[in-house]
Amino acid sequence: MTEKLTSMKLSNWAAIAEIVSSVAVVITLTFLFFEIQNNTQVIKRESLLSRSNVDSQFFIDNPRLSTILSKIKQTDTEFMNPEPLAFQHAYNLTYEEADLWVRYLTLEWSNRQATFLYGTESDRELLEIGYLPGALQSPDEKLYWDLAKDNGWYQKDFVNFVNSVRDSMDD
Repeated sequence: MTEKLTSMKLSNWAAIAEIVSSVAVVITLTFLFFEIQNNTQVIKRESLLSRSNVDSQFFIDNPRLSTILSKIKQTDTEFMNPEPLAFQHAYNLTYEEADLWVRYLTLEWSNRQATFLYGTESDRELLEIGYLPGALQSPDEKLYWDLAKDNGWYQKDFVNFVNSVRDSMDD
């Protein structure tokens, strides 16, 4: 009789251990699922930042390219980009200086978009209450946004988000 009780107790323990290990596997798989999702978002954000940085960073790191571009644009005036032209006139810059500044601002706004698209909820909140209002109070950033928001560089959700922040600042 004692043997039968002991074996039943062992079988009960085995069943309990099997249930506990099954629960542990489910918890581990759930955790891995969320970690993979989070890592995917980070990879998407870094990829977007990398793509947006390549063009602008190349010009920023090689100022001679801006000098060359400026000379070309002085000859081919009908092909001048409207963004640098607006900065050239508003701030009395050379085309070269304006182009470098627009490229820098493009880099900044692309980083803001990547944060909006792939950042955490707290990252978006910082954009909404801190970074964007601060940027949009600066006349040059306002000018840039007015020129860039409709040129297809930024995703519609981000444009709507920035515009809503700007509208709330006007109230």
